[in-house]
Amino acid sequence: MLKGSMFGKLLGEMACGAQSPELADALGFERPSWLPPEPIRRVAVVSAIHYQKYRAGLER
Repeated sequence: MLKGSMFGKLLGEMACGAQSPELADALGFERPSWLPPEPIRRVAVVSAIHYQKYRAGLER
């Protein structure tokens, strides 16, 4: 939750052309060096979503 809020704020700053130390840090993160090919990536993402829904149970 915290990362989503913070990155949303930083995305807004970037869209407005504002500069901040936090934005500079976020833009300095390393990019992923490798991502699995599409069919494997899709299965992994969908599986993770279903797993989180299962864990949430009655929270929804």
